[in-house]
Amino acid sequence: MTDPVSYVAGSRLIIDGRDVKNEVFSSRGIDELVIANGSRLSRVTFRGLSISYGSLGAGVRQSSLEGCLFDRCRMHLASIGRVGVKDCRFERCRIKGWLCLEAEFTGCWFGAKLERVVFDAGLTGAGSRDLGRSRNRFGENDFSASEFRDVAFRGGVELTRELLPQTPGGFYFEEAEKAYGHVCRALRGVKLRDSVGLEAFLRVRLDNAMRGQRQDYVSPLDVRGAVADPESQSFLRDSFRHVGEEMLGEVTGGTGSASGLAAG
Repeated sequence: MTDPVSYVAGSRLIIDGRDVKNEVFSSRGIDELVIANGSRLSRVTFRGLSISYGSLGAGVRQSSLEGCLFDRCRMHLASIGRVGVKDCRFERCRIKGWLCLEAEFTGCWFGAKLERVVFDAGLTGAGSRDLGRSRNRFGENDFSASEFRDVAFRGGVELTRELLPQTPGGFYFEEAEKAYGHVCRALRGVKLRDSVGLEAFLRVRLDNAMRGQRQDYVSPLDVRGAVADPESQSFLRDSFRHVGEEMLGEVTGGTGSASGLAAG
């Protein structure tokens, strides 16, 4: 792309069906980013953008980002769309609301705060037909420097191939269905101020595990956000710890017991 400015319309940056290499976009006036229709971006830098609208993969054809850098960007996108993201870096970013149902992430590094994000490896219906695959690829992504709040892996993302956050007080489940089932049973035997809220939190995660997400990660912010009652939070933490090392490895400052935190 010889003239990147020509694709900026007001506050919108639109890259539609184009190959873009070695460009830098740093306009703080841009609040919408649309990458669409098979666009291919290589070594493109997005710096200091605050994006509230758009998609990284709009249209029927899958777009791709390879070796790109997102530096100090705020990215609140409802749907990521059809995109393959490979070897990209998200440095000092805030990522919110991403729904990654037809996207693939491989070899990426995240030094970011992620909130209300879904990474889904399952692919069905029109997406599977149009893209010619039955699964979305995830692997070798490094989230170790990230903070998670309500981040979900679904559809069988293999977390043994991902480096998860190293925040003290987080929990990694090697066998999520067994672990959540155990805690649900333990909950029936106690009286807590917010048993209903705890059960709802656990049921969502148990259902996700039963639909094929074998491993799971619960961040410290997820535990605190599950219920407001401190006693109920304490029960949840203690129950997770007592599940047993054969099911659960607690992530504490970079260590995990048989937790598969190292990619590979």
